[in-house]
Amino acid sequence: MGNQERIDALRRCAEEYRASLQALMTAILKAPADQRDPLRQQRNVLEKKLEQAEIEIDFLTDPRALRERCKRLRDAALRDAMREPEGPRRQAITDRADFYEVVIDEVLTKTQTVFPIDEASLRPILADLNQAAQEAKNTVDSINRSITIANRVLDGLLLLVRTAARLAAMA
Repeated sequence: MGNQERIDALRRCAEEYRASLQALMTAILKAPADQRDPLRQQRNVLEKKLEQAEIEIDFLTDPRALRERCKRLRDAALRDAMREPEGPRRQAITDRADFYEVVIDEVLTKTQTVFPIDEASLRPILADLNQAAQEAKNTVDSINRSITIANRVLDGLLLLVRTAARLAAMA
């Protein structure tokens, strides 16, 4: 199924959800009080399905607008959560904000484009890296030469100490 067929199918589902939701709202108003809770639960399920369908449609048609809408809804949910006392209601609102955060991350991942880096812009970086490597090599070579000279000086000092020890032993 191509994107356009998927979008059309999702739009038809969303319309069916809206119509069912409208009929359910009418049924809730007409239902006796003891029968309203199951109808409200059905309404909540339908509202979530409708929202999911709308998110998928926006994800396929206008991801940037979806990202902005989810940012607003996430921020509103976080503000609402801060107003609520600790408890299941606050947790539900926080979970809703987390859901919007996941949608935002998915949209960012989908819309993220990685552009190839031009070779010309990499040349100065490569030259800097080569220069740094050469300077490090020169530094290592310089340190090695210094160690060699220090070893020769120490060898000379040891020779002088031995000679001084022999002279002291002869005297």
